[in-house]
Amino acid sequence: MWLNNILKKIQNLPSWESKEVSPNGLRMASNQNKYGYLDQSGKWVIDPQFEWASSFTQNNRAVVKKGGLFGVINVYGQWVIEPELDSFKGFTCDGYAKVSKAGKLGMIDTSGKWIMKPELDSIGEFAPNGHALVSKSEKFGFISKTGVWIVPPRLTFATDYADYNLARAADENWKWGVLDAAGKWQIEPKFDVITPITPDGRMTAYYQGGYGILDIWGNWICRPIFGAWKYEEEKYRAALPWEFCIDEQGMLHSRFVIEKKAPGRQQALMVKEFYNDSKLWWKGYVDTADQWVIPPMFEYAEEFQENGLAVVVAKKSRKLGVIDQQGRWQVKPIFDKISPFFRSENADVTKAGSWGVAFAIKDRKCGCIYKNGDWVEEPNDWLDERSD
Repeated sequence: MWLNNILKKIQNLPSWESKEVSPNGLRMASNQNKYGYLDQSGKWVIDPQFEWASSFTQNNRAVVKKGGLFGVINVYGQWVIEPELDSFKGFTCDGYAKVSKAGKLGMIDTSGKWIMKPELDSIGEFAPNGHALVSKSEKFGFISKTGVWIVPPRLTFATDYADYNLARAADENWKWGVLDAAGKWQIEPKFDVITPITPDGRMTAYYQGGYGILDIWGNWICRPIFGAWKYEEEKYRAALPWEFCIDEQGMLHSRFVIEKKAPGRQQALMVKEFYNDSKLWWKGYVDTADQWVIPPMFEYAEEFQENGLAVVVAKKSRKLGVIDQQGRWQVKPIFDKISPFFRSENADVTKAGSWGVAFAIKDRKCGCIYKNGDWVEEPNDWLDERSD
């Protein structure tokens, strides 16, 4: 008899104990893959019977799993919420947990009470303003952490709150606007498209057949007169057909891509792209006033180096040559490749000068050339690794 009692006690010993002690002094433990709770003396207060269990909250509630479903118990092991939940994602530091029941999502607090009944299709993360994007019956809205509807589920689509505590949303007619932190329309829904808000508080909007740029209050920085737009490196550019665009400050220009200025030049020329009537990009050079100095007549153009020369690609031949800052050919476009110019100890200083030698390839011959295109030495055969 006494031996049976000892064996029973041994079999009842926990095989694992949590180091975390709940505010009520209880801690999780397991025996034979079932979880229960021990008091401070190590005795079972709630017998191991659950497939999974959490620690008790300050409200003396714990989430447990039994029969494949989740529920909530009190310190006596009694059910506060019957085991009927499909999922449980754990309590947050704000004291709520997202749960699901019969395929619908809801939220409970640490006392086991429903904050939001399980009637939602999705629940997003809560933004700093305390609102979360949710969906219900294919409509979107926003709720607070206490389960109050900030915006009822009537929106066709919406995004999470982001920069400036604003959220983009579309109404029942698929017209886009912007909601403020209180869920009110800061920008009325009348636009066909509104793109994400940039860090400097701008967004592209499509309205009455054209694209323009809005500020966060709905004022036009650039009126919606543009026929196309694109997003690049957090800068919005909207373009009329072929020739014009607006930069991130909302200024109207010829369509362009400006590259960084090369140092040491008296005239600061910048590479600029131009979209012609044949729908092809050509490159030329403009000054700091955005005026053409060298017309857009190259298929490709590099910035000018300190020696006042730039490598370009001719339009028709697609061969590389070198021009000066007046656009005159210093090296005719007859090469397949020309590197930036560099100094060379082997070159004739009277011909090369400072930064006067470049590596070049022509007709499968390679070597170095001077600023006038002459070979420094007899070129060698070019061995293309792809032919091996």
